[in-house]
Amino acid sequence: MIAGKYYIDKLIKESGMKKPEVLWEEDIQVRYVETDQMGVVHHAHVPVYFEVARTALFKNFIKSYAAIERRGVFAPIIAYTVEIMAPAFYEDILTVRVMPMDYSGVRLTLSYELVRKETGELLSTGFTTNVFVDEERKPVNIRNKYPEIYDMIMKVFEETD
Repeated sequence: MIAGKYYIDKLIKESGMKKPEVLWEEDIQVRYVETDQMGVVHHAHVPVYFEVARTALFKNFIKSYAAIERRGVFAPIIAYTVEIMAPAFYEDILTVRVMPMDYSGVRLTLSYELVRKETGELLSTGFTTNVFVDEERKPVNIRNKYPEIYDMIMKVFEETD
């Protein structure tokens, strides 16, 4: 079994939560620059695809990262995994599915599935954990300091329950 998928499935089972529903889907067409000589997407681009989808999720449901950062809140990634099950190729149209895993007000963990849009074949899975920090890079609980941002994120999570 794939380690990332195993981790996510184990986390769901141990926490008693149901498999998360998709919060957002973002389509990406593979560009030539993202491939090797065989036309296969280089593994370093998969986390970038996750970032594109996460950014679109924020922009469409919460606020753009730039708007949040203007308030003095930043969200660097402190952990991520990527598991690749099958290759993607030049000019493939891929769909990145973003699903909620955990949200505490300090940390936000999202899981991802990367699929070939045409066939639905699962190509990669993974997760990211962002931590909210202030301008001094100190962790900040946005539930307390920025309740309007916290509430916007909670609303997105609750819509999948």
